[in-house]
Amino acid sequence: MIILRDKPGQLCNRLWAYSFFIAYGLKNDVKVYIPNFKEYQSLFEDLEQFPKIRFQISKNKTLEKIIRLGILTIYLFEKVKLGFLFRIFNVHFPSVNLLDDQFCKGKSIVYINSWKQEKNVDAIEKYKPEIIGLFTPKKVFRDRPDALIADLRLRFDILVGVHIRRGDYSTFKGGIYYYDDKVYQKYMMHIKSQLADKKVAFFISSNSTINSTEYKDLKVYQLENAEGIEDLYALSKCDYIMGPPSTFSMWASFSGSVPLKILEREDDHFTTDDFSVILYQNCFENGNKYN
Repeated sequence: MIILRDKPGQLCNRLWAYSFFIAYGLKNDVKVYIPNFKEYQSLFEDLEQFPKIRFQISKNKTLEKIIRLGILTIYLFEKVKLGFLFRIFNVHFPSVNLLDDQFCKGKSIVYINSWKQEKNVDAIEKYKPEIIGLFTPKKVFRDRPDALIADLRLRFDILVGVHIRRGDYSTFKGGIYYYDDKVYQKYMMHIKSQLADKKVAFFISSNSTINSTEYKDLKVYQLENAEGIEDLYALSKCDYIMGPPSTFSMWASFSGSVPLKILEREDDHFTTDDFSVILYQNCFENGNKYN
């Protein structure tokens, strides 16, 4: 069994971190236990469709708490350099990629940090449909995006998703990706000019309130009071996606096979040919990689 001990960041960080190991588990018929997804479980349709991929081992809340307490104990023993005591229980703490090693076979327990662990990219490419199916949002979170997208499809030829990341990006890496509305408007006008023979609409996803009057001469739409999962799903239904570096827009590209352009600077120069689908985190179908 593989136990993913960490909870790296928000939803899409965890989707990326965990998906590599879910795919590995499916490929190699290995059990994977993911105890740190509790606050997001209610967003998804069916997280129990694969018997060996478990977000909770027991539906008995008391037993599940005991299991989680045991995992915490293992973590604390490892932190104080006493993890070796668990070797008698066949528990291992690989610091490098040992997922193809004998540790994952038989009755061993491999206890790892999913975000920092080296990833098996072959598995996630092969099992992409299963991963996307596993993390399908519940219908209640798909209904509004589906209705909006369907309406826009009747009126426009091309739908461009724009991820405007605010909030925590005011301080992330010194705020270098905290672009103001003028920057986004410039990029949107740039894309519109390249698609001059098409009727183009823009769907804006953001973790802050957007003043649509800042985007004059553009057909701009949003989901009012949207949940993050609704915006994520809506982006995955667009024809193109652009936004600052983020696992959020990367997951939308991956899950919907939508070409993405990462806006790394306020003065980026690009064409629609520079958009490409994400194959797996940071890696594009056209061979480009985001570092």
